[in-house]
Amino acid sequence: MLFLSRLTEAKGVDDLIAGFERTPANDRLQLVIAGRGPAAGKFRARAAASPVADRIVFLDDVDDAEKPYLMAGCATYVLPSKPRPEFVETFGIALAEQMLAGGGTVITTDTGGIGEAVGEHAIIVPVDDPDAIAVAVDRALALSPDERARRAERARAYALQFDRGVVFDRLFDGVGVLPERAIA
Repeated sequence: MLFLSRLTEAKGVDDLIAGFERTPANDRLQLVIAGRGPAAGKFRARAAASPVADRIVFLDDVDDAEKPYLMAGCATYVLPSKPRPEFVETFGIALAEQMLAGGGTVITTDTGGIGEAVGEHAIIVPVDDPDAIAVAVDRALALSPDERARRAERARAYALQFDRGVVFDRLFDGVGVLPERAIA
């Protein structure tokens, strides 16, 4: 299982750790929490106190070149964001990046702009619900390899609309060369 985002209260890492504790899959998977942020110490302490602490790994030095490999290699990607006064997901770029990279099923919440980012290509769980995260993980892992591959391909096709090249092509489509006098 992979979480790769900023380590803040609004990202739901506490719920993720609790959900990981509750899924029977925790005996065969690791939970990889990748990122940095102001709540990193709190989440590390929470994980260290977990009965499955030996299955939880923190990576705080993941660069942009490594991200797609982590995402493509995960069994499931979980981003259980929750709205907070100081932050609400405006889009969920990490979710689109995950779907572009391939890999495991996305599990997330429907808060802020996440719905637009994932469309119908994620398992949506309620905010603040570790039990639902555990059930979603079990559901994602129960899919056959062929079904996982089909879902990943459909998710990638959906997420391609958010690829930078596609966005820039749409943005500049129909924009001609500026007249000479407009160039200063």
